[in-house]
Amino acid sequence: MHQHDTPEALRDFLKLCLDPGHGIKRAPVRMAEALPEPLARKVVEFAPHLGGLRDHAEALDKQAKLAAKRAKEAHRAYADALTAWIHDEEPEPVHQSMSLLDAVAASTQAAQEHAKQCDTCDTSMRLAEMCPQGQRAALAALTPGCAHVAWEVTSEFRNSHNLWVKFRQCSDCDELLPPTYDVEPHWPDKAVATCPGFQREHQGVSDAKRRPARCKFCRQPGGLHPK
Repeated sequence: MHQHDTPEALRDFLKLCLDPGHGIKRAPVRMAEALPEPLARKVVEFAPHLGGLRDHAEALDKQAKLAAKRAKEAHRAYADALTAWIHDEEPEPVHQSMSLLDAVAASTQAAQEHAKQCDTCDTSMRLAEMCPQGQRAALAALTPGCAHVAWEVTSEFRNSHNLWVKFRQCSDCDELLPPTYDVEPHWPDKAVATCPGFQREHQGVSDAKRRPARCKFCRQPGGLHPK
């Protein structure tokens, strides 16, 4: 990946991916979803604020798939009960708890999904050998319906309104929660590290007349950018 060792080179390459010519145009969403992992990591290296957004999107994708599976099961249970009532039969009891086989499968799947994203865990580890977050992920699969009483901030970045967007994760079930917005960072000592330093964004003539230039990494105006 030596040809992508600078932000400019990587940006030029991604522009070609979006618009390779010959009338071909690619949607940014499709390109972002198909971006190979090495390139995605390189993007985050040059633009750290994109890392949290990518993690947030991928976590929501996983939760959506799990929610769709649970919804399908709930609709099936409703349809079975409705059919039993139509035929004046006793409905099958609906069990909210998992069978032992289903519990093992759900916990194993959750642990494997975590291991793919974790630098510490791998899929061959036993539960006790996994990191705390991995253990929570595996156990959370056994107890749906968490109240999200306790949560922790997983990442943050400062938006164009000078507010810190803080991504949160439930401490009990590992579910990603809606972000919060605050004027102060969660990690003050790491606040400056969210941006590698002010670099002026590219502006068209009309943009330059309407507003001052912002940092191309963190989107902060030059006058408010941390030194």
